Formats: sequence, structure tokens, C-alpha cells
Amino acid sequence: MTPTGSKHRLRLGRNGVAPIVGLAMVASALVASPPTDAPAARPGRVRAAFQDGAVLLGLDSARPASAAHTIAAHVGAVEERTLAAGTYLLRVQAGRVATTIAALRRQPGVRYAEPDYLLATDAEPDDPAFGLQWGLENIGQTVGGAAGKVGADVSAPAAWNVTTGSGSVVIAQLDTGVDYTHPDLVDNVWTNPGNVGGCPAGTHGYNVLAHSCDPMDDGGHGTHVAGIMAAAGNNSLGVTGVNWKAMILPVKFANATGLAATSDLISAMEWVLGAKGAGVDVRIMNDSVTYVRDVFSQALLDEINKLGENGILFVTAAGNTKQDNDTTPRYPCNYGTTNEICVAATNQKDNLAAFSNWGLSTVDLAAPGTSIYSTLPNGGYGYISGTSMAAPLVAGTAALILATGDRTAADLKAAILDNVDPLSSLSGRVRTGGRLNVCKALQGCTSPLVGNPGFEASTSGWARFSSANTLTRVSGGHSGSWAAEATNIATSAATCGLTDQPNWVQTTSSGTYSASLWVKAPTAGAKLTLRLRELQGTTQVGQQTATVTLGTDWQQASLTYVPVAAGSSTLDYRATIASAPPGTCFEADDAAITKS
Repeated sequence: MTPTGSKHRLRLGRNGVAPIVGLAMVASALVASPPTDAPAARPGRVRAAFQDGAVLLGLDSARPASAAHTIAAHVGAVEERTLAAGTYLLRVQAGRVATTIAALRRQPGVRYAEPDYLLATDAEPDDPAFGLQWGLENIGQTVGGAAGKVGADVSAPAAWNVTTGSGSVVIAQLDTGVDYTHPDLVDNVWTNPGNVGGCPAGTHGYNVLAHSCDPMDDGGHGTHVAGIMAAAGNNSLGVTGVNWKAMILPVKFANATGLAATSDLISAMEWVLGAKGAGVDVRIMNDSVTYVRDVFSQALLDEINKLGENGILFVTAAGNTKQDNDTTPRYPCNYGTTNEICVAATNQKDNLAAFSNWGLSTVDLAAPGTSIYSTLPNGGYGYISGTSMAAPLVAGTAALILATGDRTAADLKAAILDNVDPLSSLSGRVRTGGRLNVCKALQGCTSPLVGNPGFEASTSGWARFSSANTLTRVSGGHSGSWAAEATNIATSAATCGLTDQPNWVQTTSSGTYSASLWVKAPTAGAKLTLRLRELQGTTQVGQQTATVTLGTDWQQASLTYVPVAAGSSTLDYRATIASAPPGTCFEADDAAITKS
């Protein structure tokens, strides 16, 4: 490691200081408005959890109402009330929903037994290009020419049920500036009340390069980053940020090409500290600009530590040189201060992005960073890829946490890093072994664990059960426009079905997991078996099955299961008919695995 200004620099900045190069991005495309083929933002998607201590019981029409009391008592439950003809609410012992349901289903005359599901809509904005923002919600859509993987996202819609942000939370953004007139940003850019940092009222930050109070973006990078953190949400325009509402305080220290000097970065940080001293409650700073080589600066390290002393969390990018930062240091990432988070990038399949740096000891976590659609200058929108795009997702998450209550920088860092989604693709690559999950980091947020939301985008992630059947996407789903159709193509009756291999679901923690599927058949009477199997590696350690008699109208099949090795296992989900006639099988929609 060498000090700033050494011969290891690639080129000199305007002050003869080693430049911080590489706004950590890969490519961009300016678009005046969202493309017409953008996947439509869906209305609030209902997510499932269930009430502990309650079960819904349905009896065959031939059974008298008095049978509910008898059957309930037989399995240790209590009939609470009749909900409708043949439908009863039972009270069961807390934590015994799954076992009670299993026992009820073995009783004669029971048409169904299921959890008492709780209903809540995931808050999804009406911004027309939200469907392109796969990093916030990935339903398997194709973005930037690449198909996604369901659930390879930061679970933002679930987090928005708790908070969509607060205008009192200020994020300092150090970059090429911000187009503070952009229609999707104008309401979320900080405005100087007067005399903060020597700037007059009505200005929006600072420009270190011009020594002026105008941080207008002349490169595009900063505006794109700002939109990721806090483009206005639910305003029927363009995109949304992690925060629908927050204050971006832009400080321009990099020029239009992304070059900057260490001295200018330190000056930018000092301006922010001065603003904080003047009463602007800056709690987060995002800096997506990195050194190209192993250029260590004690001055910059001291300044980042100074930010920490003033309660500011510092978020930065890991870099885009496909290198291990543990062996080839990349700064500021490798300073590793207690108030710093360094972020790698993942792609739409939840793999480490091809360009992203990594580091088991130096990079903290990853976040979506390929084909990220966000704001660009002059009212535009476009895609940029890079760890520069991953870092603001983390900074934005910190702001969302602060919208729910005051936290120290250390608490913010712990909330984010202790609550990632662990991924095998990141094991041994980043400290946490995981990708950002906004919902998990936010107190009070309960995110359903989704294996596949139900074929609305495609049948990607699902497979036909055997060579004797096909799986196709057909119109007319249970909810939305589409469903999947499994068809037996053999010349005689054969097992027909679908399986979620290889889209298996990781068990993240102990609790009750529910598998559900809306199904119907061309003719009534077929018996469909739903199975949830738990695996450690390739070894099965447990399973649960349920059987439902199909009708010609949509009905929900479901089961619950408590993993025996939660945190180190996966769940494998399938639905089959053991003897489907040739040319028939069933239609399926809204398949999901959720956790309560």
C-alpha cells in the first residue's frame, strides 16, 4: 500500500493528487422516458402468513354441525365459532397449527383443514417503470435482456408495509452531482434554509470543484445513484427509490467523467460535517467512487473515522475490476472502519456480478447491481451496472431504518449486516455470505419466503415432474392473467405434475413454513398431492404432504411444515397427480412458500 500521490497512480487529478477513478459503473443507456415494454407495476400483491393458535376447519356437507365440536376435541382443539355453513374456526395450542392440521386431515368427514391466513397487501408503488426495478422486486422478469430469478431481490415491497421513508432523514451523496430539477427527484432533494455551508437559501448542496453552491450533475452517475436511494415513490412517474421519501444532500466532487482527487473528496466530507454542525442531521453518506489501484490514503481514512465520530454511516462500493479485495486492496472499501459498509454487486440470478470485486475479509455484503434502471439528467431514465448501483441500495436501506426511529451508525450497520439473505454464490466471497434484505433489516417487517409467486411472469424456476408431462404458461390464472398448465403427454395414465427444482428455498430461521398453490382440473375428482421436502445438501431430513381432491374451479391446496434443520437446509416443493389420464392434468397458479 502506498500513500496518496505515489508513483502507483494511473493519472493525476487537477491538483496533482492521485485521482479516485471509476465511478463504479459499467455501462449506461439514456432514455427520455420508461420504455413501452416495461413490465407493468402490479397492484398490491397479497402475501400470506397465518395466525398462530387458529385453524379453519371445513366439513363435508353430510356431517352435522355438532361434528365440528367432536372432531376438534379429538385433536385437542376447541371450536370457537361457525364462520359459514360447514366452516369453523378452531382454537389450538400456540405453536401446534401444523400438527393439528395434519391430525384433522386424517379425520373422516373433514373436507379441509388449513391455517387462518393473515392478509396484507405488499405496498407497491404506481410508478410505471417499477416493473423494471428487479433489484427491489424480482418476479423473474426480463430486464436489460436478462431473465431474472424470482426472489433475487431486496424484498422492498414488504419493507414498504412498515415505512416508505421520511423527509427528515438526510443522506449525503458524494458524486458527480445530482440533477435536482429531475421530476422524480425534485421533491426529495435537500434545500438549504439559508447560510448552511456558506450557501444561500434555496440552494441544494455544494460543488467542491467549482467552489459554488450548485451541485448540478454533468456526468449522470450521481443522478442515477440518487434515484436508487430516493426517487419519489408512488407519484405515477418513472421509478421509485428504496425510500419513497427522503432528503438527498448532493455534494459534487467528481467531474463529468468520474475523475476526482482525494483532496476534493475530503473537502466534500468536511462540507457535510460543517452542514451537520449547522443543524442538518446527516446520518448516512454514500460514496460510490473508488481508487483504481491499491492507493492508501491516511488522510481519507482519518476523515472516514471522523464521520463515524459524528454518527455518520459511510457506504461505499467494492469496485468493478473482478478482483479479490483481500489480496488486491481497493479503497475506500478496504479501510474497514467501524462506520463503513462496503458493497459488492449481484445479478438478476442472485450470483456475484461478473464485474464485481469481492473479499471475504473486506467486503461486507452484496446488493443488486446489474442493469439497474434509475434516473438520469434532463428528466431521463436508463440502465447502469456496477457496484456503484449496489451501494446506494444499502445507503437507502439505512435511511429507511432511520425513518422508523433513531439509531446509531453502529446499530444501522449491524441491522443491515446481521439480516442478509445467505446465498451459496456469496459464501466465501463476502463477510456476511449474503445479499441485502431490506425487510429483514427493518424492525416490524415480516417478509414471506417466496419460492415462486405463481407463474405471472413465466414458468421459470419450475419444471415438469417427469418426461411424461409438459409444463406451459396459459392465460386465465387464479389471480392476474396467467397460470401454468401441466399436461400428461403419455399414451396412458401417468404421474403428472410440477416441481420447483432448482428454485429451492433456503430455510433462513426456525418457524412454520407454509406451501400453497391454487389449482383446478379440466374434470373434477383427481387427487393432487402437495409435498414439501427438507434437504441438507442432498440428504432428506424431513417432509410433509397433503392431498386435495381437485374441482373444475380454482381452489387452494396448502400444507405447513416446521423444519428440523432451519438455517442450514432447503425446501423442495412439488405438486403431482399420481394417475392423470392422457391429455389432462391440472392448472396451477400463485404458488408460494411463506414463513410465519
